[in-house]
Amino acid sequence: MKHIAGEDHPDTPGMMHNLASMYQAQGKIAAAAALQEQVLEKRKHILSDDHPDTLASMNDLALMRQLLRAEHRDNSEGSRHHPI
Repeated sequence: MKHIAGEDHPDTPGMMHNLASMYQAQGKIAAAAALQEQVLEKRKHILSDDHPDTLASMNDLALMRQLLRAEHRDNSEGSRHHPI
């Protein structure tokens, strides 16, 4: 996608966000969070720190990190109940 629209094209972060959403829907939370970090950085660079899309990306990244923490917590609790 970066090759189609260009690295700094305004549509690139949106396409990356859509891919991150697909990763999230597939349960690939770590990949989604990593991509959301890139989306946020791109939007800051292309748009501005206070642009509505940038602020939405901050929220999306916060949600991804929350899901990662929950996933980590669930995995940790599961390993405590099922010793290897």
